Amino acid sequence: MNDQILQILIQNGYIDEAGAQDIADLAKTESKTVRRQVLDSGVLDEDSLLAAMAAYQDTEAIDLGAMTIDTEVTEAIPASTARMYNVFPVAADDTSVTLATFDIVDPRISDEMLFTLSKEVRFVFAREKDVMDRISQYYGDSNESVADMIKSLGEGMTDDETLAADANANDIASMESAANSSAIIRFVNLVLYQGVVDHAADIHIEPFENDFKIRYRVDGALYEMKAPDVKMAPAIISRVKILANLNIAERRVPQDGRIALTVRTWASPRTSTSRSRWTSRSRTAYSS
Repeated sequence: MNDQILQILIQNGYIDEAGAQDIADLAKTESKTVRRQVLDSGVLDEDSLLAAMAAYQDTEAIDLGAMTIDTEVTEAIPASTARMYNVFPVAADDTSVTLATFDIVDPRISDEMLFTLSKEVRFVFAREKDVMDRISQYYGDSNESVADMIKSLGEGMTDDETLAADANANDIASMESAANSSAIIRFVNLVLYQGVVDHAADIHIEPFENDFKIRYRVDGALYEMKAPDVKMAPAIISRVKILANLNIAERRVPQDGRIALTVRTWASPRTSTSRSRWTSRSRTAYSS
């Protein structure tokens, strides 16, 4: 049990180790986030939890619902970033942006945002409803535009000759560099996001000799999305491996890994938090 929220509650005396384990077990059984289980169990109200998380991360909790945000500030991040990471900008300048969120931010996600936004990123905490309402208000509902964003990113990656040159399956350093590029990070994140939006049970990433396919299994059927050129496959697969803590250099034997990703599909009434299984298959030169 290493969830940061549970550790925060233990350190502040709200629960003991046994209580934390009970919350963790219930969250797993009921397919909830630990944060949601804490609130549903009545251990803390949301404002108290936000205050505790803010103190832990040396930041502050704000009343986002009462704030007026300038349009220039909302333009500090792309709509896709706001939707993917459940964040909303509350302050921005040429070198930094302050983002409101409602959950502890994984350090890897923080690093990704720093890289993709090319700005220093600071986080503050706000109520979940306020964050999601502002995202919907300023960036719109996302379902109809996700496929277009993926298509646009895929085409941009195909046109990026530098990225294509870096995606050398025989050069581990260049593969890692390509996998951590802004375009690859955004593309893979959106592929996973689309899987959650569509309630996909599996995502198949399949490079062939002269083709590259990404397919979603929804209600037992496979649906194909538009994928970038096959020369981008090594970088995309390496990105998935990095997220799953796998060895990107190993292509001879199967590897098992896990990606923990929570995405709020506020535009869909079927579920608020979904989990899908990400798989990468190979029938040619590349393997997972």
